Amino acid sequence: GMNCPGCHGGLEKLVMKIPAVQQAEANWKKKLLVVTIKSGHELNDEDIFDAIQHANFTIGERIK
Repeated sequence: GMNCPGCHGGLEKLVMKIPAVQQAEANWKKKLLVVTIKSGHELNDEDIFDAIQHANFTIGERIK
């Protein structure tokens, strides 16, 4: 569902609210979200999925 540059900014902001997230970079052209976790923190997929769904985006395939 990321179809414009404005879309990815909103998604990045929501994901950045997760305490364990150091950085979130979305690319609307590639329909990709890259999340960097803070050192010493843990983050599960559900936290990321919840933020993506809260932003009204569809969750795609996870790439490690």
